Amino acid sequence: DYFNYFKNSSSEYKSVGFGVTMNSIPIPNKFDDPDIIYRFPISIGGVDSSLSNYALDLPGIGYYGGWKKRVNYIDGWGELTTPYGTFETVRIKSEIIQYDSLYIDSLGFGFPITRNFTEYKWLGNNFGLPLCTVVDDGLMPTIEYLDSARTNYITDIFSPEILNSELTVSPNPFEHRLNVEFHLLKDADISILLYNLKGIKISEVYNGFISHKTGHQIISLSNLNVSRGIYLLHMQINDAIIVRKIVKK
Repeated sequence: DYFNYFKNSSSEYKSVGFGVTMNSIPIPNKFDDPDIIYRFPISIGGVDSSLSNYALDLPGIGYYGGWKKRVNYIDGWGELTTPYGTFETVRIKSEIIQYDSLYIDSLGFGFPITRNFTEYKWLGNNFGLPLCTVVDDGLMPTIEYLDSARTNYITDIFSPEILNSELTVSPNPFEHRLNVEFHLLKDADISILLYNLKGIKISEVYNGFISHKTGHQIISLSNLNVSRGIYLLHMQINDAIIVRKIVKK
C-alpha cells in the first residue's frame, strides 16, 4: 500500500511525503523539499514554481527516489459545471517534469523514469479538494471531479486522543540504550516491538499496563541487541499504533 501526505496552511498547500506498508508495518518518508501544489493567495495571472525531491532507501530491498519540478499558472476563472453541480472557480495549470529512480537489490539493477505532463485543477471557495482535475500526459488524459463521496474524505492524519504530547525516542541514533518518552491522557496497555526494514519482527522489547495518573513516562530500553543499521520501533498504545524510525550506531 502507498500513501501520500499533505499539509495545508494559509500560505500554501503542499505534498510533504509518502509512506508504504510492508508486511503490515507502515514506513513513512518525508520529502527533503516538499512539492508545493499551489500557494495562497491565488490571483489571476499569477505564476509560482517549486522543486521537490525525495528518497527512500530500504537496505536489502531497494531504493526509490527522484525529483519533481512544478510551474503553476493561474490562467482562468469562471463557472465550472460537473455532474455534482455548477460552481464559481479559478483554474491552475501546472507544467510538471518528474524524474523517478528505482533500484531493486535482489535483481541487482535499476532504471529511471522521466515524465512530462500537465495538470489542470479547478478550485472553488470553501472546498478542500479541487472540484475537477485533469491530467494530460499526451497519451490518455484522466479526469476526476469532486462528488458527494469525495467531500467526506478524511484529509487530516487521525491522531488518537491518548497522548497529550509528542511521543519521542532518544538518543537517535543510539548505541546501548533508547528512551521512549510520552505522557498519557488515559490508562493504556502498551507494547513495543522492534522490526527491521524488511518488515520482520526482531523482538518484543516491552509489554505492560501504564496508568495515566503516574504522569510523564520514560520507558528505557536496554535489551536492543541488534547490529548497526536502521530499524522500526512499533509502539501500540491500546488500539493506536505509532511507528518511529531508529538508528543503531
